[in-house]
Amino acid sequence: MVHISIGNLSYRAVEGDLRRLFSSHGPVAAVTLSRGSGIVEMRERRHAASAIRALNGARIHGRPITVAEVSLSGAYLMDVQEQFADCTR
Repeated sequence: MVHISIGNLSYRAVEGDLRRLFSSHGPVAAVTLSRGSGIVEMRERRHAASAIRALNGARIHGRPITVAEVSLSGAYLMDVQEQFADCTR
C-alpha cells in the first residue's frame, strides 16, 4: 500500500473529489480527510507514482494541491490516520 499526502485542500473538498481525481491513475484503497489536508492510499506503487507526478499542483475547488508520497514508519502513519479520523468525527 502506498500512502500519498495531499496538502492545501479547500475545506470544501470531500472524499469523492480525491477519489475521482486519483482513481484516474489506478485503484484507490482509501481516502482520509482533515481540514486542508488528506491521505490517499493506493494499492500499487506504479499507480501512486503516476498520480503524484500528474496531480501535484492540480486544482480542486480552485486551490492547487500538493501531492507527495508519505515516507513514514507504519506506527507513525497509523497515529496520523487516527488523528485525521478524530478531526472528522
